[in-house]
Amino acid sequence: KYDDARALAGEALPAARALGYAPLEAQAWFRLGALDRDRGRWADAERGYASAVDAAERGRDDALRARAMIELVEIVGHRQSRLADGARWAHEAETVLLRIGRPPAEVAALAMSRGLLRLREARLDDAERDLRESLRLREQLLSPNDPLLGMTLADLAIVVDSAARYADAGALYHRAYDQLAFALGADHPRLDVRCIVGNAGGIARSEARETKNVDRALVGQVLHEDRQRQVAVLQH
Repeated sequence: KYDDARALAGEALPAARALGYAPLEAQAWFRLGALDRDRGRWADAERGYASAVDAAERGRDDALRARAMIELVEIVGHRQSRLADGARWAHEAETVLLRIGRPPAEVAALAMSRGLLRLREARLDDAERDLRESLRLREQLLSPNDPLLGMTLADLAIVVDSAARYADAGALYHRAYDQLAFALGADHPRLDVRCIVGNAGGIARSEARETKNVDRALVGQVLHEDRQRQVAVLQH
């Protein structure tokens, strides 16, 4: 299915170019970037999103331009550890969002991407502030059964665990699991150890000390697995 989707998106790109309509070209590049991101192909995803930024600028589509920049904060800064480049994309995304009135959904997305960048920079206090802000906005904007809430909680748990606050991290992982179980159903085939991204060491350490019950700790045992790919899978 991925190959078919990418082929279709690839076909849309020359068609958009032939029409000379930059906003449509930007959408095609954005879709290609998203497909490559979902497969963990970070360099290809970067190319797609960066091309979307360029085409959206030519087409004066600031909303799509900001969305592509937000993706680049995580892909370049967090995933590829190019911290200065990630910070530059974050600054540019914030500038565009200010110009278009700081729409809350995009502000929440930027806060998440910037939080992950700051996690990579080992700026844990700043990372936690960003991710809590992303969670706060998404709790206001999204339906309670949107799995993105659970994934935001899981990213926040990673940061808290990295700060060695293991009991707090365990509680956040549990909230993430419970939200995904509510959103998807407890018997959903995707609700397994791959659904929660991050390090379950916090759960294992805190629960082993407090209750000796580590069964649910298994939910988060995969280290920093591809969060965005899981969101895409869970929503389809």
